[in-house]
Amino acid sequence: MNQGRNRQQIVESLLRRIVKRPDFPAFAEHISQVMEVVDDTEVSMRHITNVILRDFNLTMKVLRTANSPHYNRTGRSLLSVTHSVALLGLEAIRDLAGGMLMFQHFWKKSAGLKELMLLSVLTAQHARVTAARVKYPHLEEAYLCGMFRNMGEVLVAGYLPRKYAAILSRVKELSVAERAACLKVLGCSYEELGRAAARYWRMPDRVRHCMQAEQSRMTRTINTELDVLRAIVSFSHGLTDTVHRRDSAAARTRLNYLLMTVGPILAVDRREMQAIAEEAIAETKSTFELLQIPLDDLRLRKQTEVAMAALDGEDNEIDGEEAPVNLRPGEELLERLVEEVELALCSESAADINRIVLMILEAVYRGAPFDRVVFALVSPESGLIRGRMGFGEDINTFLDGFRFPLSIRSGPVAVAIMSKQDMLVNDSRFTNTRFGRYVGTTNFGLMPVVVGGVALGCIYFDRESTARPPEKEILYLVSKLRSLAAEAIQVSREGR
Repeated sequence: MNQGRNRQQIVESLLRRIVKRPDFPAFAEHISQVMEVVDDTEVSMRHITNVILRDFNLTMKVLRTANSPHYNRTGRSLLSVTHSVALLGLEAIRDLAGGMLMFQHFWKKSAGLKELMLLSVLTAQHARVTAARVKYPHLEEAYLCGMFRNMGEVLVAGYLPRKYAAILSRVKELSVAERAACLKVLGCSYEELGRAAARYWRMPDRVRHCMQAEQSRMTRTINTELDVLRAIVSFSHGLTDTVHRRDSAAARTRLNYLLMTVGPILAVDRREMQAIAEEAIAETKSTFELLQIPLDDLRLRKQTEVAMAALDGEDNEIDGEEAPVNLRPGEELLERLVEEVELALCSESAADINRIVLMILEAVYRGAPFDRVVFALVSPESGLIRGRMGFGEDINTFLDGFRFPLSIRSGPVAVAIMSKQDMLVNDSRFTNTRFGRYVGTTNFGLMPVVVGGVALGCIYFDRESTARPPEKEILYLVSKLRSLAAEAIQVSREGR
């Protein structure tokens, strides 16, 4: 009993933290407005139609749905939102709008959340397609429940990023189950937090009932409409998770388990499962086109093919192709490395300043690429600028000699730090300085690391004198990494 109370208190505490975030109240109010269907049908229709008309994307989504063959069997296109609301019904409109609002809010927040929202849309489409195939009467309800099935994880990723990074780290590095990692880091499961948020938004009870972490105890007897809905959402979430989040080696076991546990309830076999997955991708692509968001549906289809091939016991490779392990140096790789540094910095272990700085230096070295990269710090005791760590050929020897007085006479490294200004050089003006003679190149950059208004050191990077100078896009990303280094030092100082 006490353990249950403690878990509930933890959930409530986490939700309070999220609710206090600046952009959350407005989003919560918008969702709550859509969810609020009152007894007076006329009032509700005016209310929800007004909400829809204020959002162009939502307007287009409602019109598209109303004109689908499932709802519009007249053959005449509908252009009126009011008419569409009447045709679909208040509950269907509520469910459709709720899912769209969730997507639009979280899609804007970060690259990591974009991936989670794509998975949420896929689960919602899996649920809607499955509902249609098993003749479940409320397609948009299935869509909404599928969309919000993983709301707990979305909230943690969006509003508690350090805790989310810690969970991911435990899953990856310690090979623990996701639920166990959540309980260790959060003190509760994603589903418990998701259900609490659903209550906060006054969402339909069925949305909360479909947020279940474990379906292994589901009986094969369907007694109520809710049982069918829960089976649909469980199947849809499992299908998305297996095909689009797990490696192909685990696909066969996971998909077989899904077919054995939920498949009989819904009368879904392997062929039907593949058809559902493919149709959901097509619907997801249409949704993204509506929102004018590019979608790599070929990648999604490839993942589906690989997973289904594994279920048949076939080779996991399709057409002899494999995903590349490493990207080529350049802007794309550097962007990916910047994201990885950001994720590491958000983790609970961010106090490990050396590891974070090394990740930053590696990103600069590999992503740009440069010949040498050095992190230098000013020693208050000696007044020297000293190289502390870096990457490149014979880097240890280079670091040993990377010592310069914090004086203008030392050349550009001291000038950059003292002025707190970036310095990018691609000429011979510093060739005869002590610094220029030591580094032996006329093609280098210096970016001071400033924390609390004080320049503590800098990141140095260079290329051969004959090499092309770095592109503006590359320099922008390197500058971003420099800022992350400053943030890492600040976090370490605060003991966060």
